[in-house]
Amino acid sequence: MRNRTSDMGGNGTLLLAGCMFVALALLAFLQGPLPPATAQTGICLPPPQQWPLTPWGSFLLNGMAVILSALLCVTLNRRFNFIPDTSVIFATVLLVSACAVPALLTRLNSSSLLLLANVLSLQLLFGQYDRSKVSVTPIFLIGTIFSIGSMFHYSFLFFIVIYGCAAAVLKTFGLRGFPALLLGMVAPYWIVLGLGIVPLSALRVPVAGVIWQASLPGSEMIWVIAATALTAFAGLMMALRNAVSMRTAPTAIRAFNTALTLPALCCLLLSLIDWENFTVYFLSICLFTGFEAGYLNAFERKKYNTVIFWCFALFAIFVNLTSIYQWIDLSR
Repeated sequence: MRNRTSDMGGNGTLLLAGCMFVALALLAFLQGPLPPATAQTGICLPPPQQWPLTPWGSFLLNGMAVILSALLCVTLNRRFNFIPDTSVIFATVLLVSACAVPALLTRLNSSSLLLLANVLSLQLLFGQYDRSKVSVTPIFLIGTIFSIGSMFHYSFLFFIVIYGCAAAVLKTFGLRGFPALLLGMVAPYWIVLGLGIVPLSALRVPVAGVIWQASLPGSEMIWVIAATALTAFAGLMMALRNAVSMRTAPTAIRAFNTALTLPALCCLLLSLIDWENFTVYFLSICLFTGFEAGYLNAFERKKYNTVIFWCFALFAIFVNLTSIYQWIDLSR
């Protein structure tokens, strides 16, 4: 719609956000705050926090996963134009809002993997829209991606159903879609169990802890909860505002937006239902909040991207530095 190269929605700001992400992640890593304690939340394999990686290796893989997700979002919109704008404010918001929880920046974790899985699945899902002949291969691959992820954290399983519904919204989920999705979900487990990579006795059924059953959080988690809640609230408010403008948008834009809304709502609900592991959904919440910021920026004629960038950036920097200071103070 509009090519804004002079404001905060351009590639230069995205580069600035990337530098901010790297700097704050490096600061968090060098100060040594660890991610929230993670139990055996995988169905048959340990979570990425417990993988036998060196600290630097785990840190670099985590940063690469988040930055790669942001860049894939840019290519996703350039390919499908699901946000009718040339601005990359959505990727910028993802990177800066991710900085608000430094514990998720220090090593590879389930939140980063879930973020990457969501972005890859959106690439596969959108690629089938409005095609004369729909292939079931992307549906199979989506099921496979989240099935593999569920081996390390059970939350991935919920998204298999959600993306099946999103495919139905885009009218790419035909009669062959259900068996393809089911086979994609079963195939990884069939392979690891059939080849003896994982014994049958290693299968676990983790139990989610809902918010109303949880104990009061410690002081070190207050800022993590605040960052998650405010990021989700900002995304929800922008989504409600965008819903008004979406009524006059082209059919393809409305279809893409509805397909995005389903996993976004899933992240919001699961962060409450699966309260003991709500940080797993934080980076994905940042992703979908970024998309809503992109829609707001595209639909409104005023230059909201400058306000959006500085609000998210200043909040993330404040929460990041406050959290790190608190961890240092608690470790003394």
